[in-house]
Amino acid sequence: MVRKLTLSAAILVLLLLAVPASLLWFLAYTEGGLQFIVTRLPERIGKVTMKAEGASGTIAGGLRLRHFELEHELVSLSIDGVEGRIEMLPLLWQSLQTRDARVDTVKIVVHTRKTPPPKRTPRFLPAFLSIEIPSAEARLVELVATNGTVLDFTDIS
Repeated sequence: MVRKLTLSAAILVLLLLAVPASLLWFLAYTEGGLQFIVTRLPERIGKVTMKAEGASGTIAGGLRLRHFELEHELVSLSIDGVEGRIEMLPLLWQSLQTRDARVDTVKIVVHTRKTPPPKRTPRFLPAFLSIEIPSAEARLVELVATNGTVLDFTDIS
């Protein structure tokens, strides 16, 4: 009786470990997992709208995103040709890390504020999340200031 109970407990623990490991493997190491994540990205988070198109590859093995757009009251961001590989282990301590990232073109349009600024300190990311990219390259970056001045930067690394 004790032996059956111990065996049943061991099988249950094994299953409880196998299910999350299988899910992580699917999301990180298959193109279907990347598609699953991209299609479930919320289009709107607060005052920010995002759109990602043309995802291919895998998160851990290297991904490519054809186009990404982000719209906010203060900025419009359009990025074409994103390539990178996300390190999986740092995700455990809520850190997005990549050894290298490449971007073909980036267009940043800064808007004038239409509403009064909030009383709290603005944040880009949730407090628990960090992003680390030690090596990044951009072929073309275009910055459009609020007064219409356009600054072009090429081959940034």
